[in-house]
Amino acid sequence: MEILPPFVVKSLKNLKDMNEVMLARELYDMFEQSDTLKQPLREIAYVAIKYIHDLYFVLNDQNNVPYMKKLLEVLEKESGLKMWGKKPLGSGKVAAAVGLKNLLDRWTSFTTNDCSEMLRLFGGVIEEVDFDGYTPEIINPRRKDLHATMPPRSLLNELRMAYRSGYGENVSKKNWSKGQIIDVKTGKDMIASAPFRGDVRMRDQARLSNDSKTVSFKNPREKMENETLRPLTKEQAAYVMGSSIRTDEREVRGMTLWKLKDGSVTWAMDRIFGLPPGADISGTTADLMWAMEVISSIIYPSYTKSDGKTILKDGYRFGLAGFNQELGLLYLLPIAAMVAHYHHTILECALTQTFNSVIEYVVGFYTTLLPTKTESPSADKIRKVLDKWENHPLNFKMVLFTENGEEWAVIFTTEEEIKAFKKFATMKYDNYANFFVPLKDKAEIKLSDIQSVLTSLPFEVRKAFATVSKEKEYLASLVGKKS
Repeated sequence: MEILPPFVVKSLKNLKDMNEVMLARELYDMFEQSDTLKQPLREIAYVAIKYIHDLYFVLNDQNNVPYMKKLLEVLEKESGLKMWGKKPLGSGKVAAAVGLKNLLDRWTSFTTNDCSEMLRLFGGVIEEVDFDGYTPEIINPRRKDLHATMPPRSLLNELRMAYRSGYGENVSKKNWSKGQIIDVKTGKDMIASAPFRGDVRMRDQARLSNDSKTVSFKNPREKMENETLRPLTKEQAAYVMGSSIRTDEREVRGMTLWKLKDGSVTWAMDRIFGLPPGADISGTTADLMWAMEVISSIIYPSYTKSDGKTILKDGYRFGLAGFNQELGLLYLLPIAAMVAHYHHTILECALTQTFNSVIEYVVGFYTTLLPTKTESPSADKIRKVLDKWENHPLNFKMVLFTENGEEWAVIFTTEEEIKAFKKFATMKYDNYANFFVPLKDKAEIKLSDIQSVLTSLPFEVRKAFATVSKEKEYLASLVGKKS
């Protein structure tokens, strides 16, 4: 165990940040280079856009002005997405029809980021365009024999909210297909409540450090120069992001819009683990999971495990989480697409997936991001990438605390210390609620604050932090600080 003083902490956080973004960039490249991953992802994205495209013409043919207005508002809101091409989507009905048709025409060349943005758009349309008079026949674009009827929008949105509430794993496919949202564990109606079991999306638009006005940034470079979100310099960010960091006046990334504030549980966790601040727990990750689940359950209606058992049945997650050896890897899309493009952090995506029981993430242990224990070639390659960055020298297993306005870092090094760290850093909901929710309103999180929430953890964890306390006092005396 090493306890490091304030003057090195910023560098440690910079390095940790670089490690996580480089991991995401490598995952993104793997998606781009793997037909096994990208082919089903393109098919799912195609169906999402086809749904929106055909909805447009249904509303147009009906001369349904109110709902057409809602649809156009969603499209205008997302007109800056890079999936539209070199220029943003124009305004109005004609531009919308042409833009959607252009996407469908080039579906076989969709990039991983295109697919992510399309599924995000699909979620926005389902959320905002509350029109139930549209239940189209959905067809796999590559295999016309795989098709089924899409449920009404109201049911789709209820299911979407179940994922945003962290209950996606409980949804019964049997009852869902009958028009109900039933919890398979209790047999009761599932009522979607506030996102993620409580008010944890405490975020506001970012503020300049010298300005009390709320500012919305359209230029990522402007955001970095003011350094209101991440400690990375522009040069470091350019190195991490590669060519994708190029300035695009119309592109607005999630972390160029939002700044975390006291009251956010995610912000408390970021400060404790020395992680880069982002845009709070990721609702878009929930939308991507939901969209892939819904669409894959229609265009991939049956899969069989190696033992010959059919996996799509009531009580199982459907679609992706039937744990087809390759399809289940698409759960890594939020990490690959959104973290690599500065929309969210790994923690923000992983929390959403952990709450929905897709994974059980342990901070800094990136192999826990892998959603399935498959032995497929693609899974093996991804596991090697995750393992590489998990064991990279930049990936410090650390806890930060603040004393007298300055941050200190504890680096866990021995096998026993790492074991204790893992028990504290596992993101299952009980840990989240018991360890981090109580600290969310702290402007400064002290070592004593962390120790106060550890009473339910095993003795070795409490012992490790007690050792930290003693070592911190000794080091503080050497550098002339009083704690």
